[in-house]
Formats: sequence, C-alpha cells, structure tokens
Amino acid sequence: MSRRAAAQAAVAELEASDQPTPPRPWPEKALRAVIALSMVSMMVVTTADVALRYLFSAPLTGSYELVQVLLGLAVFSALPLAARYDAHVNISLLDGLFKGLADKLRRIAVMLASAVVVGFISRRLWLLGERLMDNNRTIGALELPIGPFALLFSVFAAITVLVHLYMVWLLLRAPRADAGGEA
Repeated sequence: MSRRAAAQAAVAELEASDQPTPPRPWPEKALRAVIALSMVSMMVVTTADVALRYLFSAPLTGSYELVQVLLGLAVFSALPLAARYDAHVNISLLDGLFKGLADKLRRIAVMLASAVVVGFISRRLWLLGERLMDNNRTIGALELPIGPFALLFSVFAAITVLVHLYMVWLLLRAPRADAGGEA
C-alpha cells in the first residue's frame, strides 16, 4: 500500500470513528492562522482592487505589492506544516523498489536532503533580508520595507528545517520493520 493510500485509509478510519480528533498543538494552530489570514487578506486586497478599478477607475494603491508579500507569507508559513505532514509534492518513481528498512532509510535521506536545501534557502533569505534592511529597500507605491519580510520568511524556512529534523528523529525512533512488513 502506498503512503498516500495509507494516509487516505487513516483519514477514512478517523472520520468513521466516534472519537474526536486530538487537539492540534498551539504552534500548528498559529501557523494555520497565519496562512488563513494571509490568504483572506490576499482575497480582500484583490477584490477591493478589482472593484475600485472597474467601478471608479481608481485601483487600490499598492495592491500588487501587498499581494506579493502576502503570497510569500502564505507560502513560507505553510512550509513547516507541509514538512510535518509530508504534504510536499512527491514523485513515486522509486517508492515500489524500497521495502522495510530500505524504505525507512530512503525517507530519512530525503528528509535530510530537504533539511539541507531549505536550510540553504533560509540562510540566503536571512542574508538578503539584512542587506535589504541595511539599504532601506522598499517596494512599490506604499514604500513598504521589504527586508523584514525576507527575515520573516527566513525564520519560517528555519522552522521547516527543524521540522524535517524532528521527522527524521521520529523515523529513527520508530520500531524496525519486520522482514515482510513496513516501518
């Protein structure tokens, strides 16, 4: 059974049971709130911009820049949750070749590689944010300082690295698969 099928089966089992789902930890709730607020804000800004543009021929000043920043916020704040729930885009070309311990080792290698790549992105974003702040760089008609956003995106990427490492730790602690089963 593939991971996706197993996850769908687990969700179906939870939905069928009478037991309430366990509460989500506060960091996850906070991330979900940031994602939701940024998405709703993008919708409000875009709707207001379109309405003002077509009704009064006066677009909302700075709407393009606001949507850019809000989109970055939505993407980078969603990365830790995508890492936690293994909700990234997965290509299953080699999944069938690995079973048991080999599959566990493959998953650990992928998570470690992901942590390294996201860590690199986090570091580059931090350096960019510092440079943007040193130069007082702003974007658009609102002259919105962009450096703090780059630093915030870097922090979300760093949190994602920690989540990847936590997932590796969970995999290492998981009981070893028997000869024919899965971990």
